Amino acid sequence: MQNNHDLDAQMGISEFLTTLWCFGFYSRKQALPQARLMAETALTQNPKSGLAHSAVAVQDFTDWYWEKAGLGFQKALELDPLAADVSTIGMLSIWRLWDDLKKLIIIHTKRWRLGKS
Repeated sequence: MQNNHDLDAQMGISEFLTTLWCFGFYSRKQALPQARLMAETALTQNPKSGLAHSAVAVQDFTDWYWEKAGLGFQKALELDPLAADVSTIGMLSIWRLWDDLKKLIIIHTKRWRLGKS
């Protein structure tokens, strides 16, 4: 089993690679597979780490698995609410807003089909 410093390093590298992709320094193909591997390794080594769940959830979010990502962010907050990083809180907020947006889209689509828009 790896020590916490190794796990923190894996999560940090995962976040750093994702950030490099977000700002255009690396391509998706260059950054995200390695970022996911680091995050999933950290989670496998310590499934009770809220930050590891958050790191994997960020990768799910970047791969457009938004519902899975939202559940991961929720799990991260449940496991470690005091250590929740900014990405966990921010991404969970986005996920909740996306859920609300999906509901609005469904409502307006139904109204449009019924000619009530």
